[in-house]
Amino acid sequence: MKKIISVKELEKWMTDNCYHDSYGINGRIIHEGYGLENAEYSWTWYYTERGGRDILARFQSEEEAVDYAFKKIIADGSANRHMIGFVKEGSQENELINELQKREIFFLERQNPLRRRQ
Repeated sequence: MKKIISVKELEKWMTDNCYHDSYGINGRIIHEGYGLENAEYSWTWYYTERGGRDILARFQSEEEAVDYAFKKIIADGSANRHMIGFVKEGSQENELINELQKREIFFLERQNPLRRRQ
């Protein structure tokens, strides 16, 4: 993979890899989470929650900031996870799993801890 050095390239990579709403990159609006923005003479990596914003790191160049953000994003094991099925019966679960496997889609199976096994 070619090294990502610009915010536009990072945004494209995020879209291509299903990180479409996980981070505030290149003006993407998020309600809570991490983001990267150009602030006058530097780039900032921040965390936002409940209307507040904490600046966690500053960078002099876009390339340095993007490199840092990319490493943080790929280290986040849950950022591109999405629920793709919620089933009540075992037969529906098997059908969904078979379909995902047939399409060669990677998935993690999580059980609802409140669900009673039959």
